[in-house]
Amino acid sequence: MKKVLVPRVRFKGFSEEWKEEKLENIYSFASEGGTPDTNKDIYYKPGLFYFTKIEDMANKYIYHTKSKISELGLKNSSAWIIPKNNILFSNGATIGNVSINKVDLSTKQGIVGMIIKKKFNLEFIYYLLKSENFQSKVAEKITVGTIPTVAIFNLKKIELFLSKNIYEQQKIGKLLDQISNLITLEEIKLNKLKQLKQTLLQKMFPEGNSKTPRIRFKWFSKEWKEERLEETVNILDNLRIPVKESLRSPGAYKYYGANGIQGKINGYTHQGENILIAEDGANDLNNYPLIFEKNKIWVNNHAHVVTSNNPNLLKNYFLYLSLKKVNFSDYILGTQRYKLTLSNLKEVLFVITKNIDEQQKIGDFFCKIDTLINLYQSKLNKLKQIKEALLQKMFV
Repeated sequence: MKKVLVPRVRFKGFSEEWKEEKLENIYSFASEGGTPDTNKDIYYKPGLFYFTKIEDMANKYIYHTKSKISELGLKNSSAWIIPKNNILFSNGATIGNVSINKVDLSTKQGIVGMIIKKKFNLEFIYYLLKSENFQSKVAEKITVGTIPTVAIFNLKKIELFLSKNIYEQQKIGKLLDQISNLITLEEIKLNKLKQLKQTLLQKMFPEGNSKTPRIRFKWFSKEWKEERLEETVNILDNLRIPVKESLRSPGAYKYYGANGIQGKINGYTHQGENILIAEDGANDLNNYPLIFEKNKIWVNNHAHVVTSNNPNLLKNYFLYLSLKKVNFSDYILGTQRYKLTLSNLKEVLFVITKNIDEQQKIGDFFCKIDTLINLYQSKLNKLKQIKEALLQKMFV
């Protein structure tokens, strides 16, 4: 029985079957670019033509590139000018990136420029090449040598299914564009909120040798005090239990390592309010991995676990915020795999207000910001899930 070639999700009013086409039939010309001899400055100066590298393909649209080449560079290499409003597809090293060039540009090798036929909607073709179905077919064509590659003669033979109705193409492209724009707006809002939090952390906690913050709630004026971590917390490292991934029984409790959640597990090692501090393998010294948790969790031996030894005098969430101001690189051993030993952890110095009401106000304030961040992140995740689902269901 013949399979009906229609997408699972479709706009009302369209019922025709989609048609099978080879990739080469959607463009009038396609070719990789090339890199001019990097030892010859005259191939790059004066830079007249945009020269696209893989890092320039991070976004859907390319309006400019970090590098340029000269007219001589263009003539003395396999680089060529791709007219604006066409498709770029990465086929070497990093494979599967897709962009639309909004300016005339050239590319290095490993990036194919495709001049799309006018009978196809450009936005639709962009999302078609981003679809899971097409990307999986590309993955099957990868040859692994010095670098992974999909040769253009293999790429162009890939079969794909598409609507021949330009209005359906336009509707699909427009819908996915609207969702993409919403995602971008949510990312901007989320990043601004995170930046605001970082700015307030700097200004609402003392900096350098100062003992008073620049921004403070009304009625609080006393200097903050420097404390040593060992004197203010209980260290709960003795409760940690490492479990190999193959031996973890799936469950409802978060399983933590040095840099965050590594999965879910059946059981817990810690409960109540705790602060997790990376012991070894920290992935960022500038934003050292610290996590505040108030739920039942399982922690392995790559994260220290501490909690206030007197929550009536030092609130755990405020302690967590105070530790975010610590430069942990002063306490780290090692240059490649960083290690925060237990003895060095105990020596960590930080500055706090002794006024429990001020602690509470600061904690409540940042807790509200964290709640907003989580809401924005949740909305962003849902939008991305919707987009991924549509990329699967609106294409054959």
